[in-house]
Amino acid sequence: MSGPRPHLLRRLGGSGHLRVAVGVVGLAVAVVAIAVAVAGGGTDGTIGEEPGAMTVPLGPAPASIAVGEGSVWVTDTDEGTLVRVDPAGFGVTGSVEVGRQPVSVAVGEGAVWVVAEGDAALVRVDPDDLSVTTIDVGGDPVRVAVGEGAVWVADVERDALVRVDPGEGEVSDLVEVGDFPVGVAVGASAVWVALAREGAVARVDPETLEVVETIGVGERPTRLAVGEGSVWVTSEDDATVTRIDPGSNDVVDTIPVGDGDLLTGVVAGGGSVWVSSGTGVTRIDPGRGAVVATIDVGARPVAVAHGEDAVWLADRDDRSLTRIG
Repeated sequence: MSGPRPHLLRRLGGSGHLRVAVGVVGLAVAVVAIAVAVAGGGTDGTIGEEPGAMTVPLGPAPASIAVGEGSVWVTDTDEGTLVRVDPAGFGVTGSVEVGRQPVSVAVGEGAVWVVAEGDAALVRVDPDDLSVTTIDVGGDPVRVAVGEGAVWVADVERDALVRVDPGEGEVSDLVEVGDFPVGVAVGASAVWVALAREGAVARVDPETLEVVETIGVGERPTRLAVGEGSVWVTSEDDATVTRIDPGSNDVVDTIPVGDGDLLTGVVAGGGSVWVSSGTGVTRIDPGRGAVVATIDVGARPVAVAHGEDAVWLADRDDRSLTRIG
């Protein structure tokens, strides 16, 4: 899962150190910041002056994160790159050019998938040798998700969901889903698409490719996650997270998050739901349906992901990758 692009948000309407462990509602959360070296430094991570501090030169504009195939993956929209980070050693282990404006990344079907919006392309990256295959998807692709045997791309120009066959490496279907689809997630035997201009989420059957339900949520939904028994949807205008029961397609809860902050990402995992915003990351207890903690992790987190027993956030202002867990 990853954060919204500034120019997309406008169309809709936006050196760190080792951080000590903190107690949050009984949960000890170790926050380790991977600061970005603006200039100089090695490409394999270097030990800073503070004991345990490490820096990794990720580039000037981290935009999205995914975790899988034993690594953390971060796109940089300014440099047009995908960076591979070792989640244990906090060092960059590789970097590859993937095209103009890589705004979204996902992992699955044995590969890393990147939307290069500036090229109207989906890029397949081999997680081992970082070899690249570019697939022309057309339109204006903005988000990608993997699951149910396919790669799914949200296209805001054609108001469509693009299905890509990961084996053939080509577009197999185009599904009209509704007005301005800016987010996509896969889970609970469905593909879920955030329709920003409709204030709704479309549920797509991955087999029949039919929109089986359109569910009203908050104003301008942008990001989705599936996990912990529910579908979670962030809404840009009212700073809320809407919870959908995938069994009934009903909205079962609306949870205020932050104080009017722009919500930039959401992920479900590790028994919690995590929401990144302009001021930090918020932890929601899915059992209680309530916010239980807010953690300051930097100036402007733009994306959040879960994997390797941790939560990961990319911060554009601090130019950093932060691990919680």
